[in-house]
Amino acid sequence: MEGSAKDFDFVEVFADPSTASAEPAFEGSNVFRVAALSTILGGDRQLAQDMTSDLLALGFSPGLSSGEGGWSDTDPAESFAGSEDRPSTRDTPAGNRVALWQRVNEAMTPRSATAFLLAVLGSRLERESTAAAAALWRQISMIDRRDLPLRYWRPYFWEWLYELRALGLPEPAWWPALGTPSSFPNLDLDVDDFEATEWEPDTWNAIYERAMALRGSRYDETALVSFLTLFRLNAALRSRDRIVRSLASAAFLPSGSSDDTPASPRISRPNTHSGTLVSTMVHGTRAYLGNWWRPEGTFFRFIQQPYRPNLYTGGARFSWSGKWSKRHRERAGREFHEWTEDEPVAHDGLQTVFAHSYGGEIAARAANAGAPIDQLILLSVPVTAHVEAAAQAGMPIVDVRLKRDPVLMLARTRDRLTQHIQERANVKEVILEQWSIDHGASHKREAWQIEEVARKGAI
Repeated sequence: MEGSAKDFDFVEVFADPSTASAEPAFEGSNVFRVAALSTILGGDRQLAQDMTSDLLALGFSPGLSSGEGGWSDTDPAESFAGSEDRPSTRDTPAGNRVALWQRVNEAMTPRSATAFLLAVLGSRLERESTAAAAALWRQISMIDRRDLPLRYWRPYFWEWLYELRALGLPEPAWWPALGTPSSFPNLDLDVDDFEATEWEPDTWNAIYERAMALRGSRYDETALVSFLTLFRLNAALRSRDRIVRSLASAAFLPSGSSDDTPASPRISRPNTHSGTLVSTMVHGTRAYLGNWWRPEGTFFRFIQQPYRPNLYTGGARFSWSGKWSKRHRERAGREFHEWTEDEPVAHDGLQTVFAHSYGGEIAARAANAGAPIDQLILLSVPVTAHVEAAAQAGMPIVDVRLKRDPVLMLARTRDRLTQHIQERANVKEVILEQWSIDHGASHKREAWQIEEVARKGAI
């Protein structure tokens, strides 16, 4: 069989508590642990229950794995209160993180979970540090900003900024706006061109240790962690490592199953049209930076021969902004529907649409609006109301998913269709058997070859 597990990021996961240490061999397990904690902190017990067997494989206690640790009734600000679970920055070797991880499973409290996330944030390993930053920002974003009066932020901001800048903290364009809590959600991170930054673990370690030494009251701590986390995410979104960028983006993806309700689907079948059908691919958020979905891309060529020789290669290919907001997804859904009507080659209908991540919602929105699509092949697609509506309306779907998806877990979004939809005759689920922290593994040629996705999905 062509391809090997070394061609992309399959990882081995461990349950033993000692593997919570900051070792390269355990980084995959710790990324998944951090992502799972983000989901549990979100308070959706059903999401945790759906992952029970996988959480046990990662070393979560039976109590947390069963969904009993749903903390929806806890004030998110309490996660950062007090010092009993505060990670020591003077001794954050393996033993301290292992102890914090054991505390998570014994205490089963938001505070113990946040303490572990703060320890992982300071890791010299870029991927797990980024995952922790995304999980922490999710938790911080749940705090009512009225609980953080400006008088607690302003006196310390410039002092912190001066201290951290002296240690090498870069000065992104958004730093001057960080004087008020309300400025945080307004970061303009949707860029289609960026200068990649190198990971400098020594600089990060110095900044992290100094920031931890400055921690004070409940309000001071939350503010400082906000600044530190946003700096970490800002750097990670510009990392040379594609997986690091995807983990960082999880901090800003929509949470939950959907942020709006689809209209009643009006699914149309292209086999009622005359003419030749074509197939196409739709990228997800920020994925327009890659070329897997373009005719020159490896995955495109892999699918084109021998599975879909009718993949569209014309000059007017569909593309969308790749931005995270509902407004951009709504517009993209309309424009994809219009593309199927206006593009002469696609006017007779689409045989198959291969769609990754939120590109799957875009395709589902178009299908629900009546775009002539015969089949959706969903690649690591968040389970939104639009996707479920298309499945319930009878759209033939092949649902290709990671064993567990750390990006969707960090975003606190469902990564499985509900069971009654999975069991529908028009839906075929294909789960990659090996663990991977790569949200894009579902559109990798090697993954399809190793896992025999085309055979399992009858593609």
